[in-house]
Amino acid sequence: MAQPYWINGAEYTAVDVRRNGPGNNWKILDFDAMVDAASGGGRSVESDYGRNMRGQLFPLGTRTTSNPQRWTFNASFRAKTASFVQNVFTGEDEGATDCACEYRWSDLRVRQRCGDQRVINSYEAALGYIEAAVTGESYSVNLANSADTAGTEEKLMQQYAMSALSQAKYQKLVHIDISGTVTDRAINQIVHICGDEFVAVTDNDGAAALPQILYTNDRGNTWTETDINTVTATENALSLVVASDKIVVIIDAAAPAYVTLADLRAGTATPFTSSTGISANYPSWIAQRPDGTLTAVGASGYIYNSIDGGLSWTEDGQSNSVTANDLNRVVFYDEYLGYAAGASGTLLKYFRGSWSVVTVSGLTDAITSLALAFGRGDEVYFGTDAGDLYRSRNILDNAPVFETRAFVGSGSGTITDLQFAGYRGDVLFMVQTNGSAQSRILRDLSGGAAGADVEIIGNYTQPANSGVNSIALTSQNFGLVVGEINSSQGYIGKVTY
Repeated sequence: MAQPYWINGAEYTAVDVRRNGPGNNWKILDFDAMVDAASGGGRSVESDYGRNMRGQLFPLGTRTTSNPQRWTFNASFRAKTASFVQNVFTGEDEGATDCACEYRWSDLRVRQRCGDQRVINSYEAALGYIEAAVTGESYSVNLANSADTAGTEEKLMQQYAMSALSQAKYQKLVHIDISGTVTDRAINQIVHICGDEFVAVTDNDGAAALPQILYTNDRGNTWTETDINTVTATENALSLVVASDKIVVIIDAAAPAYVTLADLRAGTATPFTSSTGISANYPSWIAQRPDGTLTAVGASGYIYNSIDGGLSWTEDGQSNSVTANDLNRVVFYDEYLGYAAGASGTLLKYFRGSWSVVTVSGLTDAITSLALAFGRGDEVYFGTDAGDLYRSRNILDNAPVFETRAFVGSGSGTITDLQFAGYRGDVLFMVQTNGSAQSRILRDLSGGAAGADVEIIGNYTQPANSGVNSIALTSQNFGLVVGEINSSQGYIGKVTY
């Protein structure tokens, strides 16, 4: 996709603010504004030297010696009789409280090549300055009377020296079908390993072929296919997780299986080994905690844990008792806090070793997707088979409050997947599937508040698909999606710029 050049000018540019950071909607701050002299993000480097046997110095190499530098820039606005810019970017806005623990930092964004500056997601490229703060203030001209002759007055600009934690880049994205002839099986989940590496798992082919694991190390341009050799051709691989040096795969009617990353990368022909400990009531979804513990959930509320990277499993003490409803998603914030969700609006909270039911008042629809934004531990987000996006921003309270976040087209179909990207969940990607089993990809630039910040990345029929099941991201601007068979091939798509 050809990228336009950046053009400065009041008619092209708008400056926005996201008060109190991700999870809040962007608001237009000013049209008569500009950002200049932005720099930062670099790291200090040093040269390492050694001495040879004669005492002479010789270079050993270069190493970094610091964290990335903060971004600094100037933000200029037409001076008005009452300015609130400085208050917004010092955490002293009128909506703030005196609670020392409340996150108060706000973000600044400059949108470029706006078709309509008044439309919050109208842009071709944008730069965000995350956790921005005012460090100084000045004026563009002297605060003195200008010439009396009409038309010769000087425009007074308030200039703010600002500092931000980091710079985020936002590109307009497209959704491209890259399925080719990779696999003739439906693809159920995809996960980003690191760098340009992704891995996904499939169904069987409905005939005599085994389910597979798919691997790419070039962002989906080429793939290798490996049969999951521990199962039969009647079984399907539903979910997977990267657990240290292994990939652990959940099977619908057999024990979980695992493969080492080394064997997967090497293309070993029969690399899988069956896990032990699960011989019935098989799970359907898996997640990993930061301490390495794996948890899998499934039908009738069964819950299993593994503390050895998926080699063996034990049934959780509250399995099939805290709920008997089907569970189809599980996710963890850290080793102490996590959630599982499924049929009939079932939501479970795991806290310090114990599962409990969280009541979402009035919800009877199945929860079909579940996501957490790291750095926002008091929030949980989930989608339903009625096409609604729910969230709670006080989930740790005894009586958490839930709300639906509307966007164009919400309340229909199914929210199939949710994934955050960027610092503190800067943006939220959603997969929405309609009643005709066609999916579209959405990106919420607010990071969960939805509304006007949600943009459509390709519609239900362009590119053509028969349902997208999963999305995996490397950043706010790139991801791969996978789904059901379309035109005889398991669907693979690329979300890019």
